[in-house]
Amino acid sequence: MNRWRLRQKYLAKNPNKMDGQNAFNSTEDFKNQEYETQFFGFTPRSFVDGMYNAVYDYLHDSLNTLQLYLCQQSYLSTNVLRIPEHVLLPEDAIHETPHTIDEMQKLETDIQELKQRLQKAKKVNACLQKELKEQDVVKMELEKFISQLKMLKNLSRETGVFNWKENLVYSTGKAAVLVDSIKTLAGKS
Repeated sequence: MNRWRLRQKYLAKNPNKMDGQNAFNSTEDFKNQEYETQFFGFTPRSFVDGMYNAVYDYLHDSLNTLQLYLCQQSYLSTNVLRIPEHVLLPEDAIHETPHTIDEMQKLETDIQELKQRLQKAKKVNACLQKELKEQDVVKMELEKFISQLKMLKNLSRETGVFNWKENLVYSTGKAAVLVDSIKTLAGKS
């Protein structure tokens, strides 16, 4: 009864704090609840809330206990949801028969041989890469030479000179005569 009076004093001082559950719709509801509280020694609403909380706590504890039991000691995890010893997954079939010492040594030598072949292949690749770079340089020089030849062909068409060998011999001979003439003139002066 003391708690009920304290609650009523609090609600009287703070009317805005009244919610739908604690607000009284009429004076008759108020008198009925007050009479029930005096008769039982508690409010029916607090009894229902207490029962709800007790049942909730009991269910919560029971579920936690059940979970611990199922996870740690259950018959399901030890007997039903367990892979038997004779069952072998397809990806583990290779481990079914153990290898002999000779087979293991053969595998080791095969692995070493493959490692050596891999190293040789890497060296060959490095040499080929170097060769490709050199070929790229030669290709660029060749393209320059081809473009110069095309330029010479165009020049020979424009000038009408088609026999370059004879013209080159003739021109070098004339150049040598000119050089000799220049030397003689330079020596006389």
